[in-house]
Amino acid sequence: MFRMSLARSIILSFFVLILLIYVNTFLSLSTTTNHYASQGVIDLRNSEFITDSIALLDGDWFFSEDIHSDNPAGEYESVPGKWSQYSVNGNTLTSNGVGMYRLKILVPKEGYYCFRVSHIPSAYKFYVNEEQVLESGKFGTSYKEEVANWKQQLIPIYSETNVINVEIKVSNFHHSKGGIISNIMFGEYNTVTNLHNQNLVKSVLFIGMLCGLSFLLTSYS
Repeated sequence: MFRMSLARSIILSFFVLILLIYVNTFLSLSTTTNHYASQGVIDLRNSEFITDSIALLDGDWFFSEDIHSDNPAGEYESVPGKWSQYSVNGNTLTSNGVGMYRLKILVPKEGYYCFRVSHIPSAYKFYVNEEQVLESGKFGTSYKEEVANWKQQLIPIYSETNVINVEIKVSNFHHSKGGIISNIMFGEYNTVTNLHNQNLVKSVLFIGMLCGLSFLLTSYS
């Protein structure tokens, strides 16, 4: 009995040690820079935005319920944020409907960049410099038209200038929350894709460790 308890304690200590090493390693693999969008513009041209950094595109984006006009009337709203927290023309929005967001990103140089979109319910079209680069699900103006997709997306782009104009048209008729409700990450292509791959590996390792720990504890019980 004593040997079994000792063995179990050693196994638990081993897995805790591995878990601590694992968490520390992945937390140190990337950093996020502190930038904030103001009146629809986020400036990443300073020296902080370097190869190993990722920016969260948080802040005040231009927002409009008009998804058709080239120059729609609108207001600056906080992203991430729920539509139910927005007030347009004195009226609080509902969770269902459509909306359009715009943000201008100033980058240090031309080159390959990438967006990482975690969760925008329920469907959206993503434009860069007036060109559609992704549609997640099927954007629609009704429950029947819309096809929901809540999968995380990587959106690689190449920018020929240091100005990147982003437009996102969002529809939501399948979720209790509407709008860009999670952070959008942005950085150089290799940095963002490496982070994405690291998170996948991290998830697999974590699940594997839990399964292994469960098996060993069951074996010694």
